[in-house]
Amino acid sequence: MSAGRFRCPVTLEAPVLTLTPDGAQVLVHVEAGTDFAGIRLLRQAEAAEADRLSGVATHELRLRARSDLAAGWRIRAAGKLHRVLSVAEETGRRPQLICLTEVEEET
Repeated sequence: MSAGRFRCPVTLEAPVLTLTPDGAQVLVHVEAGTDFAGIRLLRQAEAAEADRLSGVATHELRLRARSDLAAGWRIRAAGKLHRVLSVAEETGRRPQLICLTEVEEET
């Protein structure tokens, strides 16, 4: 029996706005569950935009279809923290999500 295309364990993190004691809003990411994904490297590049580095989609992560995952989430996988840039659903016999991501940091 094969592990199939979803062979990499991942942790999903949802963005949540919280208030600090002084009333400021802070964006934090909280664990929203675990899953398995297929990961494919698209490119390794960064571009300079307005005197700062601007990331580009570097990886494609495929997961089984779910309704809660959206752009802005983070996915921890294979020692890297990925920021989800876009999510598209591929329909068919086995629906799945295609997430374009960029690596925020390596852990």
